[in-house]
Amino acid sequence: FYDMAEEAHNAKKHGVGIDLIAFALESSAHSKQPILPEVQARMMRLQSHSFHLLGNLAAAKSSVEAANNLHPTCVGTYLLCKYLAQLQSLDAARALVPSLVNDPEFTGKMAISLTLVLVQCNALSDGISVLKACKDQSVEVKMKLLNLLCEAGNANDAFSILQTLGEGHMKGQTELTPQQLIALYSSAFSRAQTLTGTESARWLKKVAEIIPPSRSNDKAKTYRALASMHFNQEEYTDALAYAKRSQEIEPQSAYTTYLLIKIFISIDDVTGAQQAIQKLEHMHDPVLSKIAASCAQYAYDKGYALLAGDALAVMKDNIDTSMTQKERLQLLVNMLLCYEQEGVCDKLEGVVEAAAQVMEGMTSELDPEDVEWWRCKADQNKLFKVSVQLSKLLGDAMGQLYSLLRYSSLALENKVNVEGELKEAKELLGRCGGDANTKKVLLLLTIKSKVMVGEDVAECLRELGCSEGAVPEDFEVVASMVAPGSGCHSPAVHKQVMMMALQAATPRVAQDVPHFAMLLRRCLTDAEGRDQQWEIAKSAQPTILQHAPSYPPAELEWLSAEAWNNGIYYHRLDSADKARAWTGYAHTLAQHLPHCETRSE
Repeated sequence: FYDMAEEAHNAKKHGVGIDLIAFALESSAHSKQPILPEVQARMMRLQSHSFHLLGNLAAAKSSVEAANNLHPTCVGTYLLCKYLAQLQSLDAARALVPSLVNDPEFTGKMAISLTLVLVQCNALSDGISVLKACKDQSVEVKMKLLNLLCEAGNANDAFSILQTLGEGHMKGQTELTPQQLIALYSSAFSRAQTLTGTESARWLKKVAEIIPPSRSNDKAKTYRALASMHFNQEEYTDALAYAKRSQEIEPQSAYTTYLLIKIFISIDDVTGAQQAIQKLEHMHDPVLSKIAASCAQYAYDKGYALLAGDALAVMKDNIDTSMTQKERLQLLVNMLLCYEQEGVCDKLEGVVEAAAQVMEGMTSELDPEDVEWWRCKADQNKLFKVSVQLSKLLGDAMGQLYSLLRYSSLALENKVNVEGELKEAKELLGRCGGDANTKKVLLLLTIKSKVMVGEDVAECLRELGCSEGAVPEDFEVVASMVAPGSGCHSPAVHKQVMMMALQAATPRVAQDVPHFAMLLRRCLTDAEGRDQQWEIAKSAQPTILQHAPSYPPAELEWLSAEAWNNGIYYHRLDSADKARAWTGYAHTLAQHLPHCETRSE
């Protein structure tokens, strides 16, 4: 019957087992060969255990007491102590502990089990006492004691156990399984997180010592915790040393890199912070965007707007998929403001372009005021190609046209081909119209573009000459495009344009006589031979004489001397008519010079 009871117990049919043991005990009482007392006691302990598993603690206690009265054992005392504690008879349980822990058969496993019951019954100190007094000081007992001491706040005793186990393992005196070793330093690491200052550092350093090389991630984590602890205490030298050791083990840790960035910023090492931020760019971590955001906020709060912008750039390139387009746009706004604050213009273009791309992907969320704000920023930083893109988003054809013209002007200065942009601008001008000045600007840019690629500009020049409101300065702009040293030097075009400038200046000479005089000198200087000079000078003479009182004396004297010299030249060649024409021209002009009588004579 006892064998059947054991089978029932193993099959978790505890009620059946209890009845079978009761029948076996009753049968033994009437048997000619009764069961030995120690066997009866063992049966009663099994019955007691079954009652306990069924939750009937009172019956369990009665059964084990009967077993102990019949044949006392260490196991019986251990079970009775557990049941008394669970029945909240702690004093009675405590009374059994001294004899129990001194029993040679009391194992570490029993001590741990009894301790768990005592802790559950809010008798933590009693549990610690049991483990301390246990003769079997196995690794399991010491580790359990370490945890309970930590829970009780007894850090010094707990650390002594950690030190004993750790050093014993490293010296080969205490054999710890890999699982035990992991449990040991994991428990110690958790304890260190609840401590502060030097006490926390002491625990973490010991943890770092006992972690095996095969657990490199755990060692890196411990060094990072040490670095963080020193950082929080503003001990930046130690913090930097431990953070670097952590990064050596785990170079792709975004958390460690973030900690390094904070340390570098705190010691004003901008170069170190920049290099660390650059490392973030090449990491692939699910939380990278959040770390970059935290880094940016820290840098900005410390007055390093440029570093904040760079950190946000990392975030931009590693966007969290949960971010909305609106949130992405706000991120770019923050980046732009950081770079503007630091005056870093070379990084603004990428930010504005990214914002334009984000806004192109937005539909109902797109706010025209946001687009206009970005367009203003683009214009302020001469990012006119982005302005074109943003004007399209706004449906602003004229804004698009003006941005195209601004971009083309800037690009041509850098010798960039803008044929496509000018063609688009021309189509926009035809579609939405534009004032004479806008048309003229487009024409001038077209001429410059054609000159740059070596195309004929005759038709464009004719159009410019006939355009409404053309002024001498317009032709001078073209002349500067083809002047010597411009990179697109064309003597023929230069002379043609200067003559057109002179013609445009003639009707308005009264507004700026010195300007007319300057243009005339340039045209005479560029003329091919004296015959061409004569044609230019002769056509200009009525205008000169009409405005002689306000004509610059220096220019009048230069022209008079030039005409006289040409007359002498032809006189030597016995070309009387040409000599007479040029000298007569000089004589006429000389009458309007200071001391004109002497000059004329």
